[in-house]
Amino acid sequence: RTDEVYRNLPEWVGNYEADEREMTKSVIGCMSDMDAPLSPLSKGLRALSAYYSNLTDEMRQKSRDEMLDVTPEKIRSLKALLQSVVDDGAVCSIGNENQIKENADAFDSVEALYKN
Repeated sequence: RTDEVYRNLPEWVGNYEADEREMTKSVIGCMSDMDAPLSPLSKGLRALSAYYSNLTDEMRQKSRDEMLDVTPEKIRSLKALLQSVVDDGAVCSIGNENQIKENADAFDSVEALYKN
């Protein structure tokens, strides 16, 4: 089911419409996730993740700037990129073992990430 949602994403993005109020709410929601107050432990984990991912302060600021400058047109412009990802046909799922086994025919192979 999740794969079906992803396969339909380019069409949804290509038809994306939002008025100014909806866009503002979306931007506020994204920014609040990005800039939520963090405990010292969370700050340390975020810094460690950024270090291992080579994510700089400048890169994070660029993401913020792009988020603040988003428009429905810019979102719709992502349709071709998303379609190319879907057209590639590569699928990787991580999830409940029983659900994956029930849908094993959707995969070329199924592997456990860990063994008990």
